[in-house]
Amino acid sequence: DTWYFYKKNRIQDQRMVNRGVILTRLEYYSGITYGSCNILSKELEDLI
Repeated sequence: DTWYFYKKNRIQDQRMVNRGVILTRLEYYSGITYGSCNILSKELEDLI
């Protein structure tokens, strides 16, 4: 489950945010970093 995977990585997410890199649930799901593949992100966004 995507949401469970997101919650499982919440601590890691907080560390990344503290470093100024905001990771969203979509980025965890797709396994890519923010802005590295906008087209893929859009396609995944439609699937979710």
